[in-house]
Amino acid sequence: MASPAASVRSGRRHVVFIGGGHTHVDVLKRWRRQPPAGVRVTVVVDRPIAVYSGLVPDVVAGRSPRSACEIDVVALVRRLDAARLPASCVEQAAVAIEADARRITLADGSTLPYDLLSIDVGSTVAGLDLEGVREHALATRPIGRFLDAIETWVEALRVIGSPPTLAVVGAGAAGVELAFCLRRRLDDALAAQQARVVLIDNADRPLVDGGARARHLVTKALIERDVEFLPHRRVAAVTTDRLIFRRGSELETTGVVWASGAAPGALARASDLQLDARGFFAVAPTLCAIGRHDVFATGDCAALIDHPRAPKAGVLAVRQAPILDANLRATIAGRPPRRRFRPQRAMLRLLNLGDGTAIAEKWGLAARGRWAQRLKDRIDRRFVATFR
Repeated sequence: MASPAASVRSGRRHVVFIGGGHTHVDVLKRWRRQPPAGVRVTVVVDRPIAVYSGLVPDVVAGRSPRSACEIDVVALVRRLDAARLPASCVEQAAVAIEADARRITLADGSTLPYDLLSIDVGSTVAGLDLEGVREHALATRPIGRFLDAIETWVEALRVIGSPPTLAVVGAGAAGVELAFCLRRRLDDALAAQQARVVLIDNADRPLVDGGARARHLVTKALIERDVEFLPHRRVAAVTTDRLIFRRGSELETTGVVWASGAAPGALARASDLQLDARGFFAVAPTLCAIGRHDVFATGDCAALIDHPRAPKAGVLAVRQAPILDANLRATIAGRPPRRRFRPQRAMLRLLNLGDGTAIAEKWGLAARGRWAQRLKDRIDRRFVATFR
């Protein structure tokens, strides 16, 4: 689409969105329906297709095609332009932000000025700097790259003569879902070959951020589905055929999925914006970057200073959309942003077990069943369908 230079040849205020995360695509959809006056939009994305994370486990399990979780950001931007809101898309990564100069540096070295900026670039995975992880493990983020690789990876496992051993490092919600969904996918793909799936964590139990009932159901499902859990294991290195743990033990592997929790991406470090202790963009309840009213950050790349323990979860990113929308519109109109985001005290969590069932958890209560997976499907597919 249009070049960065073309995107600012206007007397309108220039609003730049970096990233196609859940919050941004929802706000862009709202702007298509009700365009704000007097602005021009540029969307900067390193990939034209955004991936809705809620449906990724279903795709990994082979229960849904990849297209089920994809949102075409470029097409969404074109719809903005068709709705008489001047808009363009820059298909390359943003590599640095100079907030004091209101300027973004792109991967090709060019710069893009802005009047208002919103950042929703997601996160990366913790531990990628450990020896051999980048070279020999399949990181779950960026999600698009993970899905690119998983199909090739599963196909490669078909030709291995002996039953493969697959390790999933990280037993949080994402690792638990992927272990179960990969179990389903490998059972279907390898047929006669019984793959070994091992879930690994430094904690003493899976899903440590869940309630006791949910952990009980996960533990029971691990036994039922023949997924091993190795507790108290901290990875020191990854090689082509094994995991090496800090206490000296090893696990021979055919492949490793790295799902060890969220970590800030490189863009945060390459900015002059305030960061939290972990390195995420620090934001106020209004989703404004600390100390600024012309920069916003949302989703997994942002940390709420009033709620430092808020989880990195897609449902929170979606719920931030009306707050970001209202505060951007207020700022465009010359008013201070007043809408405040407050994370739910208790969120409904739905864990896909890959076999047509899911675990539903809220308020410390948890249950497993096909009804929970149907509910998850309905929520996730309804969200993606609104962009088509």
